[in-house]
Amino acid sequence: MRRLLRIAMWTTYPFLVLSVLLFFGMMFGATFVTGFTIENRSGQFISVTPIGCVGPSGERAALPIVMFSFVPLPALRAGGFPLADGETVTIRYDMDDINFSEIVVEDGRGQQFQLVTDPTPTANQYHSPQQRLFVIGRLKDLDPVAPEVAVAAKRAQGWHRGSILLNAILFAPWLFYVGLRWTLYRVVIGNTAKGVSTGAHPPD
Repeated sequence: MRRLLRIAMWTTYPFLVLSVLLFFGMMFGATFVTGFTIENRSGQFISVTPIGCVGPSGERAALPIVMFSFVPLPALRAGGFPLADGETVTIRYDMDDINFSEIVVEDGRGQQFQLVTDPTPTANQYHSPQQRLFVIGRLKDLDPVAPEVAVAAKRAQGWHRGSILLNAILFAPWLFYVGLRWTLYRVVIGNTAKGVSTGAHPPD
């Protein structure tokens, strides 16, 4: 039993090394993490989805949102953040290769609007947001959603499989390794206790 557990632990070593390399690679990316806050002053419940501009062609995509500034772990979702009236949400994202350009706002009836945050997103790529606080006022004062922005906002909804997979690679090997270590410890303790009670050597 102990041999099998040790073999299983050895098989986790390459994945542990991979997770460490990924983690340190992400730490270098922390240099490019920036953020902003969205405040809801519309008088109603809304959801917001930040959109960015990629490349000189102006292609729209979801922002690569991260959970923390100092450890830029990818967030599990990139859009559809709910906001009651008076609430705020702070968004942190990796600005490398993308310019924050629009906020898509959706009301309780599913109607969508947009607030342009950068009117020239293909210029001076790539930079931090031009301001740090964006207030959503009356929805009727916002612009209609541009088709390419609407497509990007739709893709940003729900859970992101790529982020889930990356976080799994970062943390699952360590959880598995710790679980195997604990199981091995329990087996050794159990066999030792059994050997003491019978006066025999604990088998491998």
